[in-house]
Amino acid sequence: MLVRRLCLVLLVVVLGTATAVRADTSFVNAGFEADPTSGFMHVSSLTGWTVFSTGAPPYLINNATYGNTPYGSQFLALGGIEDNASSYIEQTVSGFNVGDTYQLSWAQSSEYVSSDQLQVSFTAGSSTASQIFTSVPYPGGGQFWFNWQTMTMDFTPTSTDVTFHFQGVPNSGSYEVGMDNLQLADLTPSTGVPEPSSFLLLGSGLIGLAGLFCKKTAL
Repeated sequence: MLVRRLCLVLLVVVLGTATAVRADTSFVNAGFEADPTSGFMHVSSLTGWTVFSTGAPPYLINNATYGNTPYGSQFLALGGIEDNASSYIEQTVSGFNVGDTYQLSWAQSSEYVSSDQLQVSFTAGSSTASQIFTSVPYPGGGQFWFNWQTMTMDFTPTSTDVTFHFQGVPNSGSYEVGMDNLQLADLTPSTGVPEPSSFLLLGSGLIGLAGLFCKKTAL
């Protein structure tokens, strides 16, 4: 009976090791699809995000009204010329490895004839300097928010929790810059944490050894 209990404990430990994976690091509502709209809607709150607004932008926009984001059917337009870029959104993301280099990426589009600008900064969890990103003007006609570009920014977290801040650029002459599809990638994975595939291979071998040990012990 004691041997059987020891074998059961061994199998539980092995299974726990085999299924251990690295914590997921990602935005909540990264594509702005969690709050459905069928048109062009001013928002003072968004799922997963802290929103500051003076009453005009940000706007949650559906492709059926304006734009053509290829990442779902909705995107967000932050303030520009309408509120002198005073509106912004923020979100705190957890699970970072301190000291690693990460890459933030997102899709960005200009509303109209100006080259709209977006400023990305960190209010907590990283000392990486803020940067301004400029997207090409719209293609003309009624094709507002039709040219989508992928932007990237590398940063280093100083904490496991990082607060991201997205805002237009005051006095830049930009219209309302569109953004969508925020992604995060660790460019320098920790050597101390095996990849999930390695865990699976290691776990399979340990399970086999545990089973063989229990079978021989029972004989």
